[in-house]
Amino acid sequence: MGCDHINAPYKFTITTDDAELFKHILSESDEQQLQEGINELHVWTKNWLLNLNISKCKAISFGRTVDKSHTYNNTDSDVIPIHRVNIIKDLGILIDEKLTFRNHIHDKINKAYMMLGLIKRNFKYLTVSTFVLLYKNNGKIIIL
Repeated sequence: MGCDHINAPYKFTITTDDAELFKHILSESDEQQLQEGINELHVWTKNWLLNLNISKCKAISFGRTVDKSHTYNNTDSDVIPIHRVNIIKDLGILIDEKLTFRNHIHDKINKAYMMLGLIKRNFKYLTVSTFVLLYKNNGKIIIL
């Protein structure tokens, strides 16, 4: 199987250091198809001599009425269950299972307050324009 396996019953993305498989689960057969995708991805990484960091493999289900009882496994020499989480970070964005983004917003507010505290502790005598300049230039690194 190559990366361009177009007719797969699941969707996937592969970037330089990340791979994601996803499928809209409506039935047990959908769960099985997603598990098959996990297995195929595992075989593909072995064929290309890539190592999956099993501890970083996570499963999350999005929606209000989602059955979370199904366990997905990463198959190697032994079966390793994939840890199910309620919040996941993807491309720097914290996404929760209900897609509220509360945790992401809270995280960004906390980082902004940390930057404010850092500036206040290290620069005692600031004009308003200097403070704004420091905050905006350092805040861009954290907030974006």
